[in-house]
Amino acid sequence: MKLLLINPMDPRPEAKGMFKTSRVPLGLMSLAGSTIAHGHETQILDAQAHGYPAQEVVTKAFESGARVVGITSTTCSFNEAVRIADGIKEKDNGIIVLLGGHHVTALPENSLMRSRADVAVCGEGEEILPQLMDRIQEDLYFHDLPGLAYRQGDTIRRNGPALFVSDLNALPLPARQLIDYSLYSDAPRGLAEPQDAVEGSRGCAYKCGFCVAGRRPLRFKSIQKVLNEIAMIQNQYGVKHIIMQDDTFTLDKKRVIEFCKGIVDRNLEIQFACQTRFDKVDEEILGWLERAGCTAACFGVESGNKDVLASIGKKLDLDEVLKKAPLLKNYSFKTRCTFILGWINETENQVLETIAFAKRLEADETAFCIATPFPGSRMWDYAVEQGKISPSIDYERFIFYHQVGCNLSQISDDRLLALQALAYHQCKSKTYNETMTFASEPESKIAD
Repeated sequence: MKLLLINPMDPRPEAKGMFKTSRVPLGLMSLAGSTIAHGHETQILDAQAHGYPAQEVVTKAFESGARVVGITSTTCSFNEAVRIADGIKEKDNGIIVLLGGHHVTALPENSLMRSRADVAVCGEGEEILPQLMDRIQEDLYFHDLPGLAYRQGDTIRRNGPALFVSDLNALPLPARQLIDYSLYSDAPRGLAEPQDAVEGSRGCAYKCGFCVAGRRPLRFKSIQKVLNEIAMIQNQYGVKHIIMQDDTFTLDKKRVIEFCKGIVDRNLEIQFACQTRFDKVDEEILGWLERAGCTAACFGVESGNKDVLASIGKKLDLDEVLKKAPLLKNYSFKTRCTFILGWINETENQVLETIAFAKRLEADETAFCIATPFPGSRMWDYAVEQGKISPSIDYERFIFYHQVGCNLSQISDDRLLALQALAYHQCKSKTYNETMTFASEPESKIAD
């Protein structure tokens, strides 16, 4: 039976191509690997990479002849996913439309109420989606499958909590044959083309209040499986650069060194980027990252104010950050530090502390995002408790690169955006927005 998996366009400026950046839809590729292994003909339509708006996606979905269409969604792209789902059902109500992704997992009932989709798949779908496809193919009842929300007349029902794959090593390889690698690059950061993404783990060991990853169980693939996958995509697809998707790539020192040694021992001449924390690197790890071909490492710092960090639940020692930041200049890979501005009850002075702290790190690239309560996070729970989330909230405002979607700080929206612009100006970072109006703040207030 034919299945079409769709990645809708994302309204965020980075995703739209402001920086000519596009990443492979690894989640859909992994789902496709599982459905193909179960004998279902599967295609991927990456509307984001192609720049297809909803109307064009609907036409292509109808022309594909798929009986089932699955649409993934972030919070920012949810409205576009709804436009696609509704358009498909309007064109042919007999097509079964599924919604999935982080946003839908957090709000399955609401997602169905706001769309004409038939089913919401909650959590990781590699195990449940093939079962669902089997049932649909045989015209069998599927509403008893776990991890689903579905329509029953005018009622929306849900079968238990979201599902998560317990053994990542048992999953088939992602269906990379379904994508066009020429569509994916990260030119602004000098990453070689073509590029791909590989995950060595899922979930996160930490519980930061703005993120949902820490609410998912932490699981690992074996290093040998990861290395075999990298070797395969390099040999079969000519991939020269990969993005490691792990939330904290260097969480386990023994594991990351085993990975790096494996890259070197196998002569895998490949570049990679990763994300991690300052308290999870040392000179031995940094040396191995460089030797194995790391070209970029992203460090989440979030705030330069200890009280804000404690409220976030980051559990990061700022003194350790200041001690380790200079070490990074001894290595060839680029460093990126990320911060959030406008956390719950954050004041302007606390934001100014963060800007001053960020300047001291002297990273190659610094990102300042507006704190945004995404569904499934502790910040979202707080926003709901405070009555800040309406049933009809516009998720397209949750564009944390340059908009304030739901302000929980003690700073006005306009002032918060001005402080964000000031932060980029002070850190001489033009990667994210070169057209902001800078806040009028004396240099002395941001001085080292």
